Amino acid sequence: MFIDLDNFKNINDSYGHSVGDQLLVAVAQRLKKQTRESDTLARNGGDEFVFILENLTSEQDVALIAKKLIKSFTSPFHLNNLEVRTSISIGISVCPFDGDTSEVLLRNADSAMYKAKENGRNNFSFYTQAMTDEIQKKVILENHLRQALHNDELFFCYQAQYDINSKQMVGLEALARWRHPQQGLISPDDFIPVAEQSGLIEELGRWSLQHLFLQGKLWLDQGFNFGRLSINISGRQLQNKTLYQDLMNTLTDTGFPSNKLTLEVTESSLMENMQQAIVILTQLKAQGINIAIDDFGTGYSSLSYLKRLPINELKIDRAFIRDIPEDKDDVAIVNTIISLAKNLGLTVVAEGVETVEQVNFLQTANCYIVQGYYFSKPITAEEWNRQLPLKNKLNS
Repeated sequence: MFIDLDNFKNINDSYGHSVGDQLLVAVAQRLKKQTRESDTLARNGGDEFVFILENLTSEQDVALIAKKLIKSFTSPFHLNNLEVRTSISIGISVCPFDGDTSEVLLRNADSAMYKAKENGRNNFSFYTQAMTDEIQKKVILENHLRQALHNDELFFCYQAQYDINSKQMVGLEALARWRHPQQGLISPDDFIPVAEQSGLIEELGRWSLQHLFLQGKLWLDQGFNFGRLSINISGRQLQNKTLYQDLMNTLTDTGFPSNKLTLEVTESSLMENMQQAIVILTQLKAQGINIAIDDFGTGYSSLSYLKRLPINELKIDRAFIRDIPEDKDDVAIVNTIISLAKNLGLTVVAEGVETVEQVNFLQTANCYIVQGYYFSKPITAEEWNRQLPLKNKLNS
C-alpha cells in the first residue's frame, strides 16, 4: 500500500511546519496501531508512507484493511491545543499480478494512490494495467497539448445565457475546445485534467484570458450587447497568488472592462485552499468582476462556505435539470437551490436546459437565467459574427 495524507500542504500552510511535523509523527503512530507483527510500515518521504502486508489470502482482505486504515482517520489529531483533521488516500499493488520487484510494485501502488486522489480522496484504489495505459495516454496527450498551445489548435465556443422573462441575452460562457490535427476534436473533459496535473493549466489559463478579453473587446466595439463573458477558473489557478495581478494586467492590456466578466469556479476547487480563494475572489469582486459557483450541488455544498465567499451567482448543475419536472427528487433539489440563492441575494442560473417543459418549470420556480441547447448550442466566435444581431433576442 502506498499511503498519502490528503491536503497536508494546507495544514503546513495554516498551522506551520512544526505542527505539520508533529502530525506526521502522530499519523505514523496511528498507522502503526493497525499493523500486524508480520507487516512492515515505513515513511517514504514527505507525507507518504508505505505499508507492506504479507500472507493475505485475497484482494478482499486487502480492501478490508484499507477501509480499516481510512476509518482510523475519522477522529481528529490533538496537537498543541489544536484539533487537526486529515484523511488518507491509498494505492494498492499486489504481487505478483502487478509486478514482482519492489520498484515496480512501489511505482504501481503510487499510480493507484493518485487514482484514489482523483476519485475524491479519503479512499483507496487497486492498481490495474488499464491504469498504466491511462497514464501513458495522458503523457502523450500532455506532449500534444504543449504543442497545441503554440500551433493555434485551441479555440473557444460560446454558449448564450438568456433571461426568459425579458427575452434578452445576459451572458456568454466561453468553453475551451481543442482541434487536434490527427485526432479531431478532443473533449475538455480529457485535456483540462491533464493540463491541471501537468502544470500546463497556468499557460492555458493565460492564453484563455488573453484570447477571451480580446474577443470580448472586439464584440463590444462592434456593438454586440452580450451581457457578460464567463470563463472557468481551475483550482490550480486559484492557488496561484499572482492570479489577481495577472488577470488585472490582462484586462488593462486588452481594454476589456472588468464589469463585463464572470469567473466561474467549482465547489471542489474552492475547498482546496479556502482562505486563499476568499482573498483572491474578494479582490476580484471589488473590481466589478462577477463570481459564480459552477456545477453547484455536485461538490461539497457547504452552507458555511457560501456565507464566507464573495460570490454573486450559483449555477445549478445540469444533472439536476435533466429530469425535471418528472423527477420529484430533482424538483425538490432545484427548488431548494433557487430558494437558497434568493435568500442569500444571489443570482441563480440553470445549466443544461433542453426542453420547453424545463423552461416552464424554471420560470414558475422563479429561476429566470437559463443556459442550454434549447436556446443555443456552443458555437464559435465566427458563427456568432454571422448571426449577429439576431442572437441578441431570445425570440429571434
